[in-house]
Amino acid sequence: MILDAALAAAAALACVIFAAWIYRFNEVPLDVPLAYSGDALYYGALIKGVIENGWYLHNPSLGAPFGLDMGPFPMSDNTHFAMLWLIGLFTDEFGSALNVFYLTSFATAAISAFVSMRWMGLNRLFSLCGAILYSLQAYHFLRGGHLFLASYFCLPIFSAFAMGIFAATESSQLSTKSLLGYALLLAVAAGCGIYYALFASLLIGFAAIAGSVEHGCWRPMRLGLAAGLIILIATTASLAPHLQAIHDTTLDGNLTQRDAVETERYGLRMIQMALPTPFHQNDSFRKQADEYRSRAPNVTENRTASIGLIAFLGFMGSLIYVLQRFPAQDPTLRRLGVLNLIAFLFATIGGFASLFAWFATAQFRAPNRISILIAFLSLCFFLLILQNALKKIRRGTLRHAASFAAFLAILAFGTWDQSLAKSNLLKSNQVIYEHDRASADAIMHHLSPGSRVYQLPYVPYPEAAPLHAEGHTGLMRRFLHSKGIAWSYGSMKFSAVDQWIRRMELSPLRERLGKLAASDFDAVLVERRAYADNGKSVEAELQDYLGPPAMTCPDQSCSLFRLKAFSETEASPLLSTALGSGYSAWETANPGWRSATLKGSRASIQLLNPLKQTIVSRLNLDISTPAPIGLEIWRGGELLHSWNSHNPSSLDMTFELAPGINSLDLRFRGIDNDGMPIIAPAGIRLSKPVIGAVDTPLHLREFQKQVAEADRIFSPN
Repeated sequence: MILDAALAAAAALACVIFAAWIYRFNEVPLDVPLAYSGDALYYGALIKGVIENGWYLHNPSLGAPFGLDMGPFPMSDNTHFAMLWLIGLFTDEFGSALNVFYLTSFATAAISAFVSMRWMGLNRLFSLCGAILYSLQAYHFLRGGHLFLASYFCLPIFSAFAMGIFAATESSQLSTKSLLGYALLLAVAAGCGIYYALFASLLIGFAAIAGSVEHGCWRPMRLGLAAGLIILIATTASLAPHLQAIHDTTLDGNLTQRDAVETERYGLRMIQMALPTPFHQNDSFRKQADEYRSRAPNVTENRTASIGLIAFLGFMGSLIYVLQRFPAQDPTLRRLGVLNLIAFLFATIGGFASLFAWFATAQFRAPNRISILIAFLSLCFFLLILQNALKKIRRGTLRHAASFAAFLAILAFGTWDQSLAKSNLLKSNQVIYEHDRASADAIMHHLSPGSRVYQLPYVPYPEAAPLHAEGHTGLMRRFLHSKGIAWSYGSMKFSAVDQWIRRMELSPLRERLGKLAASDFDAVLVERRAYADNGKSVEAELQDYLGPPAMTCPDQSCSLFRLKAFSETEASPLLSTALGSGYSAWETANPGWRSATLKGSRASIQLLNPLKQTIVSRLNLDISTPAPIGLEIWRGGELLHSWNSHNPSSLDMTFELAPGINSLDLRFRGIDNDGMPIIAPAGIRLSKPVIGAVDTPLHLREFQKQVAEADRIFSPN
């Protein structure tokens, strides 16, 4: 036991050192992130959010003036976020935390692989070899930008569970303590992302069915159902705040739109598993991968599926072993082959994943990610075959010598074949990183803590197309390098906050500047790289209203304009409304809805006050109903309004609106001719509410203008 622990630790340390050597971590400061573009900036924002706010769900420094709410964007990575939270106890730099998490993922992958391989029957030497080769898969190096996918220590755990369930018989029993320990381990593994949980469910489910058929008993099925239930509960627990947010919020667009045909573009190809990595150390091998990538269609992220020659030989061997009938087949080898075959048939182009996408859900569009699970199963098969062959050598000394020689040869070749050439990525990132940090320092020097900055142009978050020379998440760099500043970028796409910003964008620039100033924004930042003309036109227009920029970023990537210089100080703040929960349909979803139909007798609307203080506001709302109704309007535990009304009806009320997002709970009830309550009628519709500030005559005039111009579903009395 002590020796196993020491070897697992040695494998972990070796993999971390090797990865650090590949990326030259000794040549740059630790806070320079390994991945610093595209989706890596998205993960950087999540990490910084965890460090500054304790968790990732809400970040007040993004999506200003209301903050970023990650609720509508489902993620089931609680294990990963817990790891980041622990790392954040020792550093407040997102780059350091990202690098430590990434390097730690090599250690955790090696440890879980070593333990699982030992459990499957591999000796210590070959378990050590397999653990290192699994941790140093090309997939690991190529997934640095998808940080959570690079943390795949859960897959050996899932594989061991599947193999154990496959082999279970009625005579195999476990103590209650062991069962609880396994359940906890499975729950932790299930918190490593929805894709890996899906792959685990696939293997465990099939193993349970096949095991019950093989042994003629129900125990594998019972164990499989229990394991599946644990995975389901753990995944649901991770998703719970997201499911609640989705239930409570009516977005004005599809946030996670996926098409079933995307599984064909992101499917797994056997040839890509066999080909060398596109960043192989050998030039001729690298050219093979490049030639395929340049000529084959739909080469997408599936190019990360290369599993190395050792694992590919194990993969092909496992399929041959299953498809050919050998006398006295080894049950462990046969089960590994069966699971490999099922995994491949699921993920390959046109396979079961495509059926799943067409007839169940298209949310799992990248089944190629199962390649790293196939790599583990294949390494286990290859090393078990070799171990069994070496056992036939009768002389112990010769057998040990041959085993050690095989260990060294396979480890050396496999590591060379799988890993990338030494990379200058960190040094390249350091240049950009230091430019961005200098720009953020300059911005913070010109602004006081607590300032709000409106970034131009508007870019949706989290998924958007790149804008000219700026990547799809490039605007996130300002947040990553600043403290005490709230940025408009980062409002969840189609959310109430995003609707507020898109409504702001509809205003002419001069009017928009006035509303921004009145909404407690302090400055406008022009992201030059996101414009075709490097921002020259918009800067010229801003100078007409605000004068010259207060500063230009040191790397010339942005310019900052102070809003305090704007002369129209009496401009009205932009108060806005959005749908909450309880609606079955709405019209004209983008940029606003004209009417919404209720599902039942209760609904909510969201009122957005961008100011940092409470403001007197006025709400106008039209209600269409097929029968007389009663209505109560609640805010928290406070009853704001109550009345009975007939169709059509118009509500006009004045009340104090607190800063941020306020939710009003609408409770409808039907009334008979005597005024007694009955079940609320179906078909209740709300027009788009109009809200505005009424503290000054200017505010009141603007509100009345909005009411007059608003679309109606009927003519009010």
